[in-house]
Amino acid sequence: MSARTGNDPAMWSRLIGQETAVRILRDAVASGAPGHAYLFVGPQGVGRELAAMALAASLNCPDGGCGVCDVCARVLRRAHPDVYTIAPEGAQILVDQVRTVRENAYLSPYEGRVKVFLFEDAHRLNPAASNALLKVLEEPPGDVVFVLVTESPEDLLPTVVSRCRRVDFFAHRRRPFHRLALREGPGRARAAARAPRHPRPPRAEWSIGVGADRCRACRGSCGCCVRADQAAEGRACPSPRGVRRRARDGRRAQARGGPAQA
Repeated sequence: MSARTGNDPAMWSRLIGQETAVRILRDAVASGAPGHAYLFVGPQGVGRELAAMALAASLNCPDGGCGVCDVCARVLRRAHPDVYTIAPEGAQILVDQVRTVRENAYLSPYEGRVKVFLFEDAHRLNPAASNALLKVLEEPPGDVVFVLVTESPEDLLPTVVSRCRRVDFFAHRRRPFHRLALREGPGRARAAARAPRHPRPPRAEWSIGVGADRCRACRGSCGCCVRADQAAEGRACPSPRGVRRRARDGRRAQARGGPAQA
């Protein structure tokens, strides 16, 4: 593979909260000799596929992944002829899909420098497909990178795992800000990541009994959870419409000189 700088942060800056994974991949690109197979491990929604597209763009973009050129745009849209996505057909990735990958892998790139094959939910490779993929991983062609994305690496064939470089992706402690980065830019996402969350009431004030499911879901951050003693009386976590209605009724009661309804 031809050497790439991999130092342009534009593509990689879209990945928020995955600094270790980004460093590993950028260093691999900058070395000019990235691995032929990677295993991206982590839960859904943390940027695994986006990282694969950033890797593909960095390997093929004339400016090392500028994020604005036609190459980067087509890679992100998954419309580049040298970037392939293999997804399960039904419940499994089938052997015929992998055979097609093997045929394409040994052909020269159409217009880029490197062909990238992204396997989504790679743990769904059926046994025949796993063995077919293993053969190409054992004798990888030049100018090809395989990326296997999974949340269950233990379900993959161990010999397949052993031939991939593992890169771990972790769930953000608040929420996956890489999606916000795609919509509004990395600066906005970083600001949101640093912003404090809504204050939560003490645990004793979280509802129990009736309405507990809703209160466990919001953990008080919605600001509408009722106290435990109210929940014991059968008053569940109210909807926003209910909150507004009670506030309106309270104002009317105060205007009449009567007590506000709780």
